[in-house]
Amino acid sequence: NDFAKIIASRRLALKFFQNFETLTLDEVYFSQCNLDLSKMVASLSGHGKNFQNVGQQIIKFRLAKNILSDVSLDKANTNTEEKFAIDFTAIITLDPRMVNLKQ
Repeated sequence: NDFAKIIASRRLALKFFQNFETLTLDEVYFSQCNLDLSKMVASLSGHGKNFQNVGQQIIKFRLAKNILSDVSLDKANTNTEEKFAIDFTAIITLDPRMVNLKQ
């Protein structure tokens, strides 16, 4: 039974990361992802070239309703020493229907 849970969690994580990759804009990258499959929530540390790119990324996440049920921008600040000048944290909630998506 524990083995089945591990395999199911692995499959869900794989689906998440496959979909996540297609949802990420070129002007944004993520340096950290804390994925809690038991709560279907991920905390993402990201970096965007500017605030417009960060906003576009959040909108793209919000439009992915078959994958994500909620998206919030937890914090954002400027980092003028980097090419990607905006550091931000987004909290996303996975849609339970994602479990049924085909790989």
